[in-house]
Amino acid sequence: MPGQITGRPTEPQPEEPKPETQPEPEEPQPEEPQPEDSEELVDLNEYNELREKEIARTVISEQKQSKFKCPRCGARLYYDNPDVILPSRPAKKKLICKACRNVDYVLA
Repeated sequence: MPGQITGRPTEPQPEEPKPETQPEPEEPQPEEPQPEDSEELVDLNEYNELREKEIARTVISEQKQSKFKCPRCGARLYYDNPDVILPSRPAKKKLICKACRNVDYVLA
């Protein structure tokens, strides 16, 4: 018969079981400082400034005298770091004048 749709009627498909929805775990909240955490906090910039000063004092006190005089002012030169030989050709050690802050090098 023309104009008629032939075929089987579609049978209803069985519904797939829906997965049980479990409550999603809550994201951990950032911890707020506790009252018993009464340790005094230090400003990072202040700490770094203090450490730089301490290191500078230590470095100056660890500098060893050399037998050389400064070509600028004539004061004694000190080895900047006596244990370090610079990787140059020829190898050198760094000297510093404490009076005028002149930097020079001596062959190692």
